[in-house]
Amino acid sequence: MSGPDERYEIENTSDNFTGKIRRIRIIQEAGRFGGIFTAILHATIVARVIGCDQIEVFHFDLGPDAPMLQAREITHGFRSFDGMPEPTLVGRFFNTFAFESCLQAVSSHFDNDTIDCYLRPLFAHHLTATRPADRSAMILNFRSGDIFDEPPASTRYL
Repeated sequence: MSGPDERYEIENTSDNFTGKIRRIRIIQEAGRFGGIFTAILHATIVARVIGCDQIEVFHFDLGPDAPMLQAREITHGFRSFDGMPEPTLVGRFFNTFAFESCLQAVSSHFDNDTIDCYLRPLFAHHLTATRPADRSAMILNFRSGDIFDEPPASTRYL
């Protein structure tokens, strides 16, 4: 399975595998926190849709301290899972091309539920360590590479 810039494969199966994927593994790529969050979100949505209950995520600096975290029926592991090898869907899960129909088929409620109930527990340590913003504050998120490169990557910041 492949998209314009990503390849996916199913490990621990025969060439004519037609069974159930038991595990998803996100391949480590250099990236920023937002890209890692997006990959985990996409993998978690796919896991929920196909009924997969294990997602293996590479260790990253801003990730959870615990090696495994359970959120509802899905276990996110930040190290390899022990035990017998399972049929595993492996890829980056950042871009959506390969799973576009799956990701677009779910409702916005499903997306929000995935973030609130599956990803929020993975990053709870950041949420509890951050002081809530004043209700009158407006917070804008800029990617530093967009505005601080020489010359700026976008003329909108000149």
